[in-house]
Amino acid sequence: MRAPIRDFAPGTGRRAAKEHLIPFASGQFDNDRAIETFAGAGLFDETVASLAFLSDLPTEIVEYSLVRAGPEAVDLLVQAAGLTKRSADALLRLRARSQTSLAPAQS
Repeated sequence: MRAPIRDFAPGTGRRAAKEHLIPFASGQFDNDRAIETFAGAGLFDETVASLAFLSDLPTEIVEYSLVRAGPEAVDLLVQAAGLTKRSADALLRLRARSQTSLAPAQS
């Protein structure tokens, strides 16, 4: 089972995400490319923090949407963050990998 994101104490996630994602706020990065890069590299925590920042949602909601909710939740996250289908595809692949790592081992 995946542990919750450890970088964020309750109530501080949004502030911490903003401190680490200043390039997003300044418009220096292509948000879709950044999400694709994080998700493609399997950087789950960075992907969650980025999506939380871009969509102005708590990290807990983003993590739940990626791991536990249905694939429709990924579409909602993409819309809330103002991203494109490129990001949705990368997030769905990350979601599939995350669910595989959460699956119980077969003996």
